[in-house]
Parts: sequence; structure tokens; C-alpha cells
Amino acid sequence: MEILRKSRLPIFLSKPFSALARLKTIKSASDGAPHSKPTSQPTPLGLPLNLFVIYVVSSINSLILLLLSLLDLGYLSLWTIPPVSCFTLISHFAFPFLASAPRHGSAPSYFSTTIVCVYILAVAWFVASIAALVVAGMADKWEWNLDVLDQSGGAATVGTQIVQVLFSWIEVGLLVTFGVKGHRRIINKGEPESWRPPIPEQDKSMVGLSTVVFDSRKPNGGEDEGMKETKGSQPPSFACS
Repeated sequence: MEILRKSRLPIFLSKPFSALARLKTIKSASDGAPHSKPTSQPTPLGLPLNLFVIYVVSSINSLILLLLSLLDLGYLSLWTIPPVSCFTLISHFAFPFLASAPRHGSAPSYFSTTIVCVYILAVAWFVASIAALVVAGMADKWEWNLDVLDQSGGAATVGTQIVQVLFSWIEVGLLVTFGVKGHRRIINKGEPESWRPPIPEQDKSMVGLSTVVFDSRKPNGGEDEGMKETKGSQPPSFACS
């Protein structure tokens, strides 16, 4: 580039070369700078964003299934959807309290326990979805159908029965996805940093030092009894007239 400057090229040729030199300088500076990885912002539950979205959708879906199952009092699912919905909502309601509870460094985080509970809920929802599907599919072959429910004054319809079957299978998929993603998170990256954040333990040496300093200070203005006795034992000085 120094040779090009000395050769005094025309303006329409010198400007592109100078622009190219500036681009190379910027590129070399950016290559030398350390690349900072974008950090994901923690969600209100301390979960990664993908798990938090599944958690919210699963909570809404369980609430809808509970309300729909109350129309037939669990009759169209062999009384399986109402209790499973209640257990799911209780566990999801306990998530915020568990995630926000601080812990000491040696205490467990219970994130792995949460993933195991999600798997158990997924199995329970699978059983409930099978029961709802069997009742809906065999309505013409046995007396466990909507006609019997209508005679007893039930408010359920064919539409609510179909929605219960579909949403129960959706809940199975949501919980299985939550469990698999959470399990992979534990294996690959460990537990989330914002899930039950640990409390830093105080340094024992500093605590012992502060105790010694505190014990050495006496309530009588910082002077101990030995100093008082030393001061009192000094003979009085007489002024010469």
C-alpha cells in the first residue's frame, strides 16, 4: 500500500485501495477480539426458555382438560383425566416455589427429581388418554357412552369427548418433550444455573478472625483490666516547688 501511495494513482483508483485496506484492518481487529457467546436470559422459573414454554402450555392444557372432564365427572375417561389433571396442576404449581428456593452448596437442586416426576406424569397421561380413546372408540359396542350420560343429566357432548381425547394425547407429547429436553440438558450442560441458585458459604477463617477480634474488645471502652492495673500501679509524680 505504501508503494501505491508513492506512485500517485488517480483518485478513482486510489479510493478503492484505501477502502480495501480499512476493511482488512477491521477484519484483523475483529479476528483478534474474543468472541462472546450470547447468554440466555433466565425465565421466571429458572428454566431454559424451551422448557419454560412447554411448562406454560402444559399447565394451560391440563387446566382445560380438568374443566372439560368435570362436564362428565370423568365418566368418559374411566375417571382418569380429572385426578391426573389435578396432580399435573399441583406439580406445575409447585415448580415456582421449588425453583426459587435458594440452597446451600451441598444441598441437592432437585432438578433431576423434577424430570423424573415429569416422566411419571407422562405415563399417567398416557393411561388416561388410552382410557378416553377406548371409551370414544367403543361407544357403539358397549353401554359406556354418551347416551347413558345424557340420561343421567350429564353436560358432556361429542365435541367435548373428542377434545378430551386429543388434548390428553397432546399432554403426553408435551410432558415427554419436557422430560427428554430436561434430561439432555443435564447430560450435556448440567443443571440450569438459575434453578435453585446456591448460597455462597462464608469463609471459616474470616469468621474465626472476626470472632477473635470481637472477643478481644471489652465493653469498657476498649481497655481491659490488665491495662487498668498497670495504670493504677504507677507511683504518683510530685511537682518540685
